[in-house]
Amino acid sequence: MIKVVKRCEFPMPDGFKCNKPFKVSSVRAGRKYCDEHIGNDKRNAHQLSTNKLVTSSNAHAQTANEAHMREWVMAKMRSEKKDKDRITKLEKEIVRLEELFEKSEGNKRKIESAVHKEMNKPAYKEKIEGVIVKLLQKINKRIDDIEIKMEEE
Repeated sequence: MIKVVKRCEFPMPDGFKCNKPFKVSSVRAGRKYCDEHIGNDKRNAHQLSTNKLVTSSNAHAQTANEAHMREWVMAKMRSEKKDKDRITKLEKEIVRLEELFEKSEGNKRKIESAVHKEMNKPAYKEKIEGVIVKLLQKINKRIDDIEIKMEEE
């Protein structure tokens, strides 16, 4: 059997169509919506969908709609509580990290003062002078080698 790919025509909140591809048995199939939105079509309201509400004037169906809406609201309230708890937890973490940052700033100042004291000691200055002298000797040797090569040419 040949399968035909169609695109979902369900209108999304942003004003565009869903456009999710789905397969049907033929071009003449009257299906307009993908599996996710198929229950939103009044002709296929009995089929599975994320929308559990039924468009019917039947009192029992409307009672079922109320139950589904109540479940949806309760789920939103639970997720909202979880979100609030997560936000408060993250705010506490931000405060803790800010305190650590302030402490590290104080430690930074202490370290800077210790480094400055150490750098002002004569032994440290002698080490730096020794390193500078060695580097200058290497540079002078390279310059001499370059001058010798230039004289040979």
